[in-house]
Amino acid sequence: MSDTLLDEYVFIQNRELTAALTSEPTTPGHVIVNLASPLFINTAETKHVLEVIRQIARNLRDVTSSKRCGMAYDGDKLLHVIPLHGLQASWSAILDSEKEFHKEFPGYLSTKSGPELNKEELDDMQKCITAKSGLSHDDFDTNFHGDLTDNNLFTRIIRGGLPQWRVWENSSHVAFLTPFANTPGFTVLVPRKHTSSDIFSLDTDEYNALVEATCSVAMLLKRSLNLEMCGMFFEGLEIDYTHAKLVPVHIHTTDCELLKSPLKEDFHELYRGSISTRLGSTSYPAKELYEMTRELRSRFQV
Repeated sequence: MSDTLLDEYVFIQNRELTAALTSEPTTPGHVIVNLASPLFINTAETKHVLEVIRQIARNLRDVTSSKRCGMAYDGDKLLHVIPLHGLQASWSAILDSEKEFHKEFPGYLSTKSGPELNKEELDDMQKCITAKSGLSHDDFDTNFHGDLTDNNLFTRIIRGGLPQWRVWENSSHVAFLTPFANTPGFTVLVPRKHTSSDIFSLDTDEYNALVEATCSVAMLLKRSLNLEMCGMFFEGLEIDYTHAKLVPVHIHTTDCELLKSPLKEDFHELYRGSISTRLGSTSYPAKELYEMTRELRSRFQV
């Protein structure tokens, strides 16, 4: 068990995963989940694991008195469930003004935006991915399952009303490249129906459909970009619409040490507009961790 996943803070442990409050959080209530195997290899197993993650997020939200939780997955065997503290009762956008861009994996993944990419870069990446997905620009399905007066950004993309770099679609979901990627191939996946940006609050059918679609797109990105890993984020404080972020992990075999010692970031009491797969740089008070662990164990009957 890793140094940051200690027995005394574990509240779920089974053959598929071990979940614990980390002693080095980025915000109060930060949970890390060690997976027995990576996500996206088997859709049924991924659905089952992410249903457990949904239950963790819902209970963690209540225990920490936060409005919602985000999720950060590193593409391998470590997943973070992160309370988003300081949100208002009604949704409002919270954006991180700090930008970053990495052509190669820097040791962590994040949801920070990057500088706007040029059209040629996006066109080339789209061609690379659609060569595997088989999606043709002339055949985009522009069906939106909702009010045609809905003016949300993602609604307009689905209906074909905005320039876009769509790479995959099915009857219920659409995936496209973001021009503000922080790494090449950063992809956004949305349903054709306008549902909540709080993914863990979705009903079971909507959640499972999103998870199935994420598996399809993650596997597509791995095939088309020759990746070993693809990360994923659930967050939802930039656009008020259900969306998952799929992040290619561009890594060379000589860089694998980066996964063994995750980089650290400063501790923040409040959500600041982005989340990452990093841990915190300082230890959290043991008494508060014990109290939260006890409450989570009671909820999961440990």
